[in-house]
This record gives sequence, structure tokens and C-alpha cells, in this order.
Amino acid sequence: MIAITHPEHHGIMIDSFKVKRAPFRLVYSPFFILADNILEYILTTSDSIDYKIIETKNNYHLKLEINEDRQVDFFGKPCYMPKNPYTADPTSRYEIWIDKKTNIPYKIRRNMCHGITVSKVSEIKFNCLDLKKFVVSDYLPKDYEIRYCIDYCNNKNNRLHSPNKMTGKKATNWTTTDSYNRSVSLNDMKGKVVLMEFSMISCGPCRVSIPFVQSLAKKYKDADFDFVTIEGKQNNDVINKYKKRCNATYKFIKSNEALKKYQVDCYPTFFILDKNHIVKKVIKGYAEKKTDKEITETINNLIKE
Repeated sequence: MIAITHPEHHGIMIDSFKVKRAPFRLVYSPFFILADNILEYILTTSDSIDYKIIETKNNYHLKLEINEDRQVDFFGKPCYMPKNPYTADPTSRYEIWIDKKTNIPYKIRRNMCHGITVSKVSEIKFNCLDLKKFVVSDYLPKDYEIRYCIDYCNNKNNRLHSPNKMTGKKATNWTTTDSYNRSVSLNDMKGKVVLMEFSMISCGPCRVSIPFVQSLAKKYKDADFDFVTIEGKQNNDVINKYKKRCNATYKFIKSNEALKKYQVDCYPTFFILDKNHIVKKVIKGYAEKKTDKEITETINNLIKE
């Protein structure tokens, strides 16, 4: 088991290896073992890496970039993730901050295409107890609520399976400007079947969906149909660079307003609206052929109505 504290919620999450979250379980190393793994990797690897050390008054700041065709993660040792078309960028980036006074790492930042994690330690005390006398519960905050992880794969309440409350309702209008400062709104698409994709630039499946979404312009050029991709996190400069890199020529806009109104909780999420802009279907996630077929069949049926 592993106990993960969440001070912001005044709680502790207990995660058991009996919980079926995936076909495999990768176990993250404790903080100092992870730091040791990264440092040893830098000193011994033959991989293509760039690193530098920035010295400040109080610490050393180590920056590492691993330029391999697969992501490199550390689970007790360097592990090379399988090549995956859903990985937007295989570059792995790590940063370690080391206190100059103690020569002890106190912060690690891990930056992958699918997310960023930051780990910190403070008020460090090294454990000198006899392992046989060590009871982990003695070190859990007494006033924290303890919660237990549930079976993710079979849980119908996880984000991919939870229904969206907009289904069957009139789609709420939103108005924003595109990356060229031109006004764009849902009302501009009146009388048309509409596909809205909520996306994130750091999301691998979102990137993989681009060729399919792009193909819709040609497929439905003579039909009452329109589509747009909405990014709610990045600024227009980042979006423009991403569009160019992925050859995305369709409407790709930023709108925090739409993100909140449509209660999006995972990426990508597709909303399909009929000609009266009633939300007929919400699809969470993307699996190329399966999702392509589901979206296309729904659009075809709505255009015929």
C-alpha cells in the first residue's frame, strides 16, 4: 500500500495493490530514491541528454532533458516507455533543486507531454528506527480523514464513464475570439449540425484526433455542418504554434467560458449538436477507428433529419 497525503483537503488517500487501475502497476520511487536514480542516470547513461547546473546563493538547480524517441521514467531504475502515437512529445524533462547548506535534494520537477508533477520535502529527518518496530500509521496526521482508492477500471463513476449533464439540453452559446482576434461564437453556426471538441495541447489522444477532425471539412463541405476545437488552457501564441506543427487548418480557439459552461472534466471530449443545437451525444476520450465511426454515424443521422 501507499499513503498519499493531501494537505489542501486535510485527507490521506490509501492506495492498495489490490485495486485494479490498469493492466500493470508502476510504482513511483520515494523522493530520495528518485533523486538518486536521476543523478546516477546522468552520470552513467549513453542516451542523448542535455543538462546544466545553475548555482544560486542557496541552492544548485539541475536541469535535465532526455532527447530519446521514447519517454524515460524512473521506477527504481530508468524505464523506457513503449512508443505510442498518443504521446505528443517523447522528450523527458527533470529538474532537481539541492540545498547548498546540506547537499540534500528538496524538490523534483518531472515534465512529460501528458503532465507535470512536482515533489517537495521539508524539515527532513532521517529514519533510524528498526524496520521491525516501524508502524507507518504512527506517522500519519491524526486529524486527517483517511480515504481509500476504488477500482478505477470497473468504476462507472470515473470521468470517462460519468454522463455529461448537457446531454439532451440546448447547447449554451459562447463567444470568444480566435488566434487572429476574429469573433467566433456558437450562434455563428445556427441551423447546422455542430461538432465541438474540447482539447488540450498537452493531450496525446487530442493530437491523434486532429487528422480525423481535419477530414470532416472535406467530407461534409456541402452539408449543413460545422466544427470547432476549443482549448481552454493555453494562450493564442501557443495555440498557433501547435496548429502549425500539427497542420490543423480548421477553427481552433481558446475559450475558458465554454470549458466551464460545458462542464468538461477530461480530454478530448466531443459534443455533437443537432441543427437546433440540442446536445445529442457526448463522447469522452478518443480511440481512432472506434471514435471516428461513432462520431461519423451520429453526424450522418443528424444531417438527414
